[in-house]
Amino acid sequence: MVTTLTAIGLATVAAVLFALGVRLQHDAVTTTAAATPDRLPAAALGRAVRSRGWLGGAGLSLLATSMHVVALSLAPLAIVQPVGVLSLVAAVLLGTPSRRSPLPMRARIAIGLVCAGIAGFVTLTALTVTAGAALPSAGMQLVVVAVLVVALFGLRTSGRVRCMALAGSAAVVFGLGSTLIRAASQAVLVLGDVPAGAGFAAEAVLLAGCGTWLIQQAYASGPTAVTVAATTVLDPLTAVVVGIAFCGESMATQPVTAAAQIALALIAVAGVLVLARAAPDEGRVPRTTAPRPFPPPGAPMRC
Repeated sequence: MVTTLTAIGLATVAAVLFALGVRLQHDAVTTTAAATPDRLPAAALGRAVRSRGWLGGAGLSLLATSMHVVALSLAPLAIVQPVGVLSLVAAVLLGTPSRRSPLPMRARIAIGLVCAGIAGFVTLTALTVTAGAALPSAGMQLVVVAVLVVALFGLRTSGRVRCMALAGSAAVVFGLGSTLIRAASQAVLVLGDVPAGAGFAAEAVLLAGCGTWLIQQAYASGPTAVTVAATTVLDPLTAVVVGIAFCGESMATQPVTAAAQIALALIAVAGVLVLARAAPDEGRVPRTTAPRPFPPPGAPMRC
């Protein structure tokens, strides 16, 4: 139980750091993409990744990723991944000080729904989940191919459709990456299969790179709320489903417990959707707005 609580604590801190990193990177990307709405050309992306805001966000995301990897090695996917939903709560709260009006009541209620839903779901899951040591089956690779097809579709669209398609694809890719990280840790620490663990880790790194590029494109195509909402819902859902379907994880739940878990998950998802609508459309640059110059080296980035 101590190990599980440690994993939950690490995942919670990682969620907050992810949210702060997203905020810094979104601001840098939308500033760079002002002259090319819905697109993020290579030159613009190059300028964004050299900015202090983007680099600061990347540093926080790297720290959060490290903590998340440790959490995944300590507890099953069904426990660790849902905690990441708290990143949307953190993103909204982090944006509150910069707003001229207080946080709407519906957003406050939504935050309560998300926190209550996630806390209840993770508690019940921790009491019923069985960690599997099985390595992912080949069927998981079909999921990888399918999500890449959706990403290609998203790249050919524009506006919020493009944003949601790319953010959704990135979320599924990140969820698959978390599954592979969990598989790598189990392969090495439980099964003693170092080559298999290295292979899973290498694929996880490739998926992380792909997901990072997709999420940058999503930042340039829509508001933070849409991007974070899509990733918040689909990332843990993908990891939990794939963990059960392909990695041998299972939940020894009674019908009443399973119904309670579903209800709590729906409460959390409802809160996420309300938060996504209540959050301000920060950082999105209108089509008619001229690009703002980057601050000189050493100047603070707005976030």
